[in-house]
Amino acid sequence: MKKPGEKEIAMLAKAGREFAAKELASDREQNDRYPFGPFWKGTLAVAAELGFFNLALAEESGGFGGAVAPLCALFSQLARTDASLAAVALSQAFCHVLLKEAGEGGLAEGMASGEEQELSGRLFAAAMFANPLETPCGVKAEKSGDGFLLFGEAPYLTLAAQAKNALVFALEGEGVSLFLADLAARRASLSPDVFSLGLHACPAADASFERAPAKRLGEPGEGGKYFAEASFRMLLPAAAILEGVIQGSFKDALGYARKREQGGRRILDWSEVRMILSGMAMRARNAETLTAASAEAADAGSPSWRERALAAFLQVADDACKATTDGIQIFGGVGYMKDYPQEKRFRDAKHLQAIFGLYPLKRLRLLTLTAGL
Repeated sequence: MKKPGEKEIAMLAKAGREFAAKELASDREQNDRYPFGPFWKGTLAVAAELGFFNLALAEESGGFGGAVAPLCALFSQLARTDASLAAVALSQAFCHVLLKEAGEGGLAEGMASGEEQELSGRLFAAAMFANPLETPCGVKAEKSGDGFLLFGEAPYLTLAAQAKNALVFALEGEGVSLFLADLAARRASLSPDVFSLGLHACPAADASFERAPAKRLGEPGEGGKYFAEASFRMLLPAAAILEGVIQGSFKDALGYARKREQGGRRILDWSEVRMILSGMAMRARNAETLTAASAEAADAGSPSWRERALAAFLQVADDACKATTDGIQIFGGVGYMKDYPQEKRFRDAKHLQAIFGLYPLKRLRLLTLTAGL
């Protein structure tokens, strides 16, 4: 894996910052009203054209060959304005790494290169918030000729209504395997998009299969292993999204405190407000430092990179929930209103805690890695 240079990473961060200012900031609250408003597919198309959804692919396909530091740089900048688009990009990076783990990297490369293809044909849906080894698998697979048939329901597939293809975990005998399913197939159906806690503009829906054809990816019974490796690889980009949420919360809270007056002076001049902002600034800097250092260790192949990635994610996720709560306190009553960004960031931070599986189990997994239990 070629390690990307600082200049390349800085250019990608700059592209994310400019895109967020131009494409995300003005319509952020409107986009967050989905599924009760229009979906922002035009914005997604622009992001796809810029290559934001190809970052985990090989260099010849516009990616960084598996390096996570570039993803962290981009996702942090996007999430400072809107975590939903960063989550969309993360979902595609996760799917591409998942395919690579299953030995199907060529499938991801081929779909990403389809320039004349509709965006839906280049996107993958996947259960990004459920670890197949932690939660019961609701889909079963049966052999049928050269392929398989799927039966059952796969809940909360991210981008299910926007993508043509889905990566689905299903029971095959006694183990869990990974399958590629066509969501437009006659025997596959989708629920309406789920109204979730956060990330409304990175939607998900439940998929039902009734003898729907599918292709097994990788080896039988190895789906959980593929998920574990791909999710470990994507923990730091997820932490970068949470870091961006912290940075955006601090920036907006500081700006509001400078303008808002109470008792004849700016609330920034009240010592209690300064203490809250100081805590937010500390969390923002710590999250930035921790994520960057852990990403460097992961890209360098440090023996302890998985442990460091999980620890970084858990710490940044905790700090994001605290920082967004503090941000609401600075904004006061308007902090709870959807017309202001802080309410959205508060929900997004809690939602992102559950990415790649149950949050308490991720904490226990860290203890296992650290203490060898």
